[in-house]
Amino acid sequence: MPTQSVNEAPFRIPIIVQDLPDLRYDGEEWMAQPGRRIGIGSIRISVLDRLYKVDRVNQNENPDGYQRDASPSRVNSLKRELKASRVDLPTAILLNLRDFDESQLVQDQYGEFALVLNCESRLFVVDGQHRVESLIALYKENPEQWQSYALPFVCLLGADINGEITEFHVVNSNAKSIGTGLAMELLKRRAEASEVVRDQLLETGKAWMDTASRLTDKIKDTDIWRGRVHFPGQSKSGTLITNNGMITSLRPLVEQPGYFQSVGDTDQQCRIITAYWEGIKLAIPDVMKDPESFNLQRTLGVTALHGVMVNVLAVMVSKGFSVLDSTKYAEVMSESLLQLGETNSEGAWVQGPDFWKRGAEGASGLFNGRPGSRVLQAKINENLPKLEVR
Repeated sequence: MPTQSVNEAPFRIPIIVQDLPDLRYDGEEWMAQPGRRIGIGSIRISVLDRLYKVDRVNQNENPDGYQRDASPSRVNSLKRELKASRVDLPTAILLNLRDFDESQLVQDQYGEFALVLNCESRLFVVDGQHRVESLIALYKENPEQWQSYALPFVCLLGADINGEITEFHVVNSNAKSIGTGLAMELLKRRAEASEVVRDQLLETGKAWMDTASRLTDKIKDTDIWRGRVHFPGQSKSGTLITNNGMITSLRPLVEQPGYFQSVGDTDQQCRIITAYWEGIKLAIPDVMKDPESFNLQRTLGVTALHGVMVNVLAVMVSKGFSVLDSTKYAEVMSESLLQLGETNSEGAWVQGPDFWKRGAEGASGLFNGRPGSRVLQAKINENLPKLEVR
């Protein structure tokens, strides 16, 4: 093996070399055999810009490619975050040096390895093209600032296109995004710990997520909701709605300008929501006695009732009622909840508490999904008292 770099190769990239088993099928089972190597290191963006290539599929120009075009929205979003120093990129991209030969791997007197590449060498991006494209775009905008930015990588040494496709498929088919419930919980924690994250949420119009997440944390400990909101890592037994379902249902309240949003303090907002649900319990008590048999405290019902709560609060304030008085919520909502009805899937008209029954007996299940929720909210709003002008 050469002990010094090749003069014609302007790019010298220090790496750690690791041997991997080469999995081969012998007719009965996969057998691990030595022979495959990878290089691990980091590469400056100014160098990667000269050497990288993505084998994108194009039926006319490159039908044998295997990657889709990079998403401009994803590239631009990551570019903005990198430019604002709100994220870093600690995870490695996966590259492949297809036309690798041993002369490109050199070792110095101390036993340290490096890849020596020339301008014709190509490092194929197997996984991580959005990270690469975002950084390349920043580098082209401001070479002086970004040319030394180093991106960690793992590089296959000499895999062919089929090897790339295998690695690409394994990485992307086995990757699993985190659940929305956990994502909301992690976002709340990040926002609590960082003013930068809070500013980022404001800039992107997602500040409601943080407010609604903190509010959900308080709602879960109230009498009506204790043990009913499912959080990641918790048993689902007895729960009725996920934390993400509750958070999303609160969006109209915390995002739309109005009485609730102007309160601002989540402790006070939680008191208002608690009084609201206590009022619903007074209006249709049978439903709340056995919540598992009804859809009222599930995502379907909670989304609809939090959706109309903006209007309910407007009625309460116009009448001069206290927004912490559950009996007044019952007074305002009773007619609407008791008149709420629809023909169920069995052809029978069901109304009031029976409307919220689960299964074929009830009719609320007919209003699943966003369009259905909007219709359900309209039906509830229809029989709410009108505002009193003072």
